[in-house]
Amino acid sequence: MTSLRTAGLLAVVISSVAFSLEARQAEPQQAEPQEVRRLTLGDALRIAEANSPTFGQVANDATASAWGVRSAYAGFLPSLNLSGALGYRGPGTQTFLTTTFRQSSATVSSSYGATFNWSLDGQTLTEPGLRRAERDAVHADIDAAAQQLESTVTEQYLAVLQVQANAVLQRAQLERNQGNQELAEARYAVGQVTRIDPQQARVASGQAEVELLRLEQMSRVEMLRLFQMLGVAAPADPLAVELVDEFEVRPIEESLEDLLADAERGHPELLALREREAAAGWQVRSASSRFFPTVGVSAGWSGFTQQFTNIDPVIDETLQDEISSANANIAACEQQNDVFARLANPLPPQDCSALAFTPAQQVELAGLIREGNSLFPLSFTAQPFQVQLFVSLPVFNGFQRELQIAQAQAFADDAELALRDRRLGLQAEITERFHDVGRARRTIEIQAENEAAGQDQLELGRERYRLGQGSFFELLEAQLTAHQAERDHLNAIYEYHRAVTRLDAAVGRAVR
Repeated sequence: MTSLRTAGLLAVVISSVAFSLEARQAEPQQAEPQEVRRLTLGDALRIAEANSPTFGQVANDATASAWGVRSAYAGFLPSLNLSGALGYRGPGTQTFLTTTFRQSSATVSSSYGATFNWSLDGQTLTEPGLRRAERDAVHADIDAAAQQLESTVTEQYLAVLQVQANAVLQRAQLERNQGNQELAEARYAVGQVTRIDPQQARVASGQAEVELLRLEQMSRVEMLRLFQMLGVAAPADPLAVELVDEFEVRPIEESLEDLLADAERGHPELLALREREAAAGWQVRSASSRFFPTVGVSAGWSGFTQQFTNIDPVIDETLQDEISSANANIAACEQQNDVFARLANPLPPQDCSALAFTPAQQVELAGLIREGNSLFPLSFTAQPFQVQLFVSLPVFNGFQRELQIAQAQAFADDAELALRDRRLGLQAEITERFHDVGRARRTIEIQAENEAAGQDQLELGRERYRLGQGSFFELLEAQLTAHQAERDHLNAIYEYHRAVTRLDAAVGRAVR
């Protein structure tokens, strides 16, 4: 059988999954139809890729890895830093060693600075290659996570369909049991059988109804798990969502050797491990580059202002100093004139009044001081420009570079071993799952034959019981055998689809 035998049965469940068990048991006028949403496997995969928290944690690394590459290339560019500051210092005294400095008025200050730095070392040279390798590894991890997400969502999608299909079979089984019950009661009514047959029929119908309840609850649970994998909230009634994709049983045309070769070339997980191995190699180069010298240049510009908040005490102190100095000069001049007058040949006296600090001079000096104090906040006094060229050669740092190289090499070796281990693991998985697909396909054929035989046995048992040639035990046993054969056939079909899905995951692509 090359197609899903339960396609017709699934059509029945699709039309009825919009109603919960309670809605079916309620009064007809109270049961309102619910809007059914259709969900294809492709839609489910797109929703999961956009909303799955697990996948999102991996995909979020892409932005940071891209900025890592930009930052690595920006390492070749110089850095420019601009700074500015405002300050305040209150009045008081300050002692430095044996010297005391007194400040009679508070001051406010401002400053600016601009610094230019550029340097080049071995780590800067290897950083772009390392960051590019890490970026490629992140993208490969995202592809591997997307492939894993597709596999898990597909398996859960199949799990929901399988439970719903089993519920359809169980509903059909319940209807057959109810038909048998009606037949047994009719024969009992005419005295052809004892009361045992109707009672057994009621027990079989009750057991079938209990199993149907269990399968319907499983349908809800599996649907909730599907929405959990998708990363979105499930509707109030999960069974209101209609899964519409059908899966055909088609053989795999490719050989095991072709599948192994394709997985070796393009499996997302192997590609991710190869990128991680390449990134580890760049880490070894980056650690080894720490033996290289560092060359660089730096330059700076700066300026400052300082202003008294209250200039009057400073002016008074300065004027007093100037007045005292002028008075001292006048006294010295008058003393010198007195000496000149006492000489045998007196010298002409000097005009000491010219040394006086006049009120006009006091006003002029006070004005100059006030004008010189009006600097805050933008009348900066520029400082001399500074530039420096430097070369640094690392000689010994306590074997830190050797340690970093050893750690990076160990990490690279681990990445190589992890790639080799995963390659061997995938070969074993592909081989195992390839043969699982073959076994599952053969199981479908066997179970299809068993189902056909069970249906023939059931028809024969029902006809024998209706004609009075067989017992109800024979009919019940034939019905259970036929129902079990139906379920085994259905489960074998879905087991085949799961085996193919797992083979897809092992190869890294769809194999059908």
